[in-house]
Amino acid sequence: MVEYSDPRDFGFRPETVMTALMPYEQYSSKTRRLILGIDMGIASVGVCLIDIRNHEIILMASHIFKAPVEGKQKDISARQSGASIRRGYRSVRRTTKRRKNRKKAVRDIEKKYVLIPDDADGQWFAIRKGEPDVLHLRGKALLYKLNGRELARILYAFAGRRGYIDHGKGTTDDDSGKVKKALSENRKILDENGYETIAQYLLKQPTSRNREGDYRYMVDIEMVTDEVHTIFRHQRDLGSDIATEELEGEYLSALRWLTDTSARDKKIYSRVGYCTYLGAPEKRAASSLISFEMVRAYEKLSNIKIEHQGREATYISPEKRNEIVESLFAVSKNPKPLKWSQLREKLGMQSSDSFDSRLPTDEKGDCIKIPAWNALCRGLFTSNRALLDWLHDTLNDLDGRYCVTEDQETIGERLNALFKSGELFEKIYPVVVSENNKENFAEAGITFDRYLDMLVTYRVELMQMNDGIGTIRLQDSHLETFGISRQKIREAAFANLEGIVDFMTLRDDASGFKMVAATRKDKQFGGAASMLLPSVRRRLAEMFGTDSLVFLPSSISEVIAVPQTAGEPETLLAMVHEINEMEVALEERLTDSIYPMCLADGEYRLSVIRPK
Repeated sequence: MVEYSDPRDFGFRPETVMTALMPYEQYSSKTRRLILGIDMGIASVGVCLIDIRNHEIILMASHIFKAPVEGKQKDISARQSGASIRRGYRSVRRTTKRRKNRKKAVRDIEKKYVLIPDDADGQWFAIRKGEPDVLHLRGKALLYKLNGRELARILYAFAGRRGYIDHGKGTTDDDSGKVKKALSENRKILDENGYETIAQYLLKQPTSRNREGDYRYMVDIEMVTDEVHTIFRHQRDLGSDIATEELEGEYLSALRWLTDTSARDKKIYSRVGYCTYLGAPEKRAASSLISFEMVRAYEKLSNIKIEHQGREATYISPEKRNEIVESLFAVSKNPKPLKWSQLREKLGMQSSDSFDSRLPTDEKGDCIKIPAWNALCRGLFTSNRALLDWLHDTLNDLDGRYCVTEDQETIGERLNALFKSGELFEKIYPVVVSENNKENFAEAGITFDRYLDMLVTYRVELMQMNDGIGTIRLQDSHLETFGISRQKIREAAFANLEGIVDFMTLRDDASGFKMVAATRKDKQFGGAASMLLPSVRRRLAEMFGTDSLVFLPSSISEVIAVPQTAGEPETLLAMVHEINEMEVALEERLTDSIYPMCLADGEYRLSVIRPK
């Protein structure tokens, strides 16, 4: 016998419990087979009760409470949770284990190349009477030929201290800013003083050790790798027969070893959505793909308008654009993004010229960022230059086939041709996006309308390409050129969308629960804008037999309608957020909000409930 009760009856505070509870009359009307699921965390408990016989959800509830913390600080924010402390200990254990394994791998390599005896362990590398320390050995390596023990000690020491490794945006260390500043200053010192290695610099300092909060002698793995290269090069120049290129390659592979992320990478790639135009099984390019990064660079340069004083604006020529992209994606140790000031210099612009009316004071930032290409070069430049060169050559072979380099004059000609033929208004469709894009769109001059917490943009199907349809967002400059009002664009776009809206029933079971998706028949972009159509709202009200619906944005291409009885707003908001995070690519996400519909004054109207 299962007791049927509201969790709030057991003392759960109403403000901390989210619940979706089946009415008792509906529960008691059937013979049921129940399964209870419990999700227990340090700050919440989630409960779900399902009926596997009738395929119904009986109860969904979660209770949120304060996580246990440790520490005696008066400031609660300064205290650490138990989980945080355990995570810190676990991280230390993993770091220690990886260092131990890395040192063993280096010893095995040194045994293979007969630098150390077969029975040598960690104690074998300890400094002996009369021997210099490792730092002085590193300085000596640039001037004198080393014996096997001396070279082995240097390589083994680097295995234990290989420098700082930047693991990217996930870094939350409070001192990371100080570390990066110290690294930048040290690189500057090396360049300005002509030091070949970091050891040459450290030997002139009173100490080479950092103290807590003081990172003036901080080095990263790139500095260490450069020093290893320099040592091996000098040793070969000095006639050493033990500092071989084979030893150098194997050693650096072991030194730069990182945790295998293939499983994680596979999971992340599985979330990349299918191509808007081709559909399954063709996937969209991941944003970290080098070819996608190159396409984005071409697109950015193609859209930049250069305004001149006293004459018409111009755009970057295809030849100059190709030259800039080629230099941007050149093979180098640490490729940099292209800054606006650098672009101005490359184009030979006058001081009175400007980018899209951008003030000179706004040209301090990056124009084009290349994080993926930078990461690839930093990882392969020293460890596998041949592979990097091959990838670069392959990338250059791809750019002509996959990079859309249509310049603005050609795009303008296509738009003008569509306008003159009267086809322009037949090829316009609305696309809704998050209002978070407002600032960027306004800066780019993109035409948009506000609707609740969304922006309505307007795309024109410009051309048929080999692998899909080429589109362009309408800009205010286009409307001005053709003398078209925004209202006329809006009316044409939604009229076109109304003719191709499709409905798909996702769920309609015996319990009466129903889910219907509204999208475009051709499964192209912008299907979520259909919820803005009065005819679509009316049709869905007829399909559900109720005027009280809720629209759940599953992407910019689709919206799902459910009855308001499907769950409390908090539950539906959590559902939308989870789907966006787990299933929808970032560029395809609309919002984390939900949109209730009701009948008022004979019209079906939408409102918005935003997440807290």
